Amino acid sequence: MTAGAGGVYDLGYHVVWCPKYRRPVLTGGVRERLDALLREKCAEHDWPVIALEVEPDHVHLFVKAHPKHSPSYVANQLKGFTSHVLRAEFPHLRSRLPTLWSRSYFVATVGAVSAGTVTRYIETQNERPWRKAAAREADVQVPAAPDGASGRVVDRDAERPPRALQRGVAGASGRLRAPVEDQGRVRGPSRPS
Repeated sequence: MTAGAGGVYDLGYHVVWCPKYRRPVLTGGVRERLDALLREKCAEHDWPVIALEVEPDHVHLFVKAHPKHSPSYVANQLKGFTSHVLRAEFPHLRSRLPTLWSRSYFVATVGAVSAGTVTRYIETQNERPWRKAAAREADVQVPAAPDGASGRVVDRDAERPPRALQRGVAGASGRLRAPVEDQGRVRGPSRPS
C-alpha cells in the first residue's frame, strides 16, 4: 500500500498486449531490450513492476500505479514508448510490420483481496451486530392504504421516472407506499383525454 496526499491506495494492473498480427517477433535482442525499456518507463512514472514476462508473441506485465493514472494511460504509455524505440533500433520490425503493437490490449485490476472476499463482505454488511440495530430502526415503513376503487396498493416509487429517483425524491428507505389518489400530481408528460 502507498500513502498519498489525502489517501492510501493499492492499485495493481495486469496488462497484456501483443504485436500486430500476433507475430512472434519478441525474441533474442528485441526481447531483452523490450524488458529493459518497460522497466525504464515504469521507473520514470514510479510504477513498481511486480512481474514482467515477455513471450515471443505477447507481453504480460503486473504493475502498481497511482490512482491518477488510468489503466488505458498505463498501457498506452508503455506501448507507445517501446514501439518508437524498438522500431528505431531494430529495422526488421519496421519492414515486417506496419506498427509494432496491435491497437488492443487487456487490463485487469489486481488487488489485495479476491473477488469472492469482496462479495462476501458486501453480502454480510447487515449481519454485523452494530448494523442490525441501525437497519431495524431505518426499516420503518408508512402503512399501505388500499385504493378506494380497486382495493389495490400502488408502489409510488414504481411510477416515478428514473430521473426523479436519481434526484432523491424517494424516501430514505425507498419503500414509501401510498394510494393512487394521494399522490397529488401527474407524473410524466401530459396526455390528451
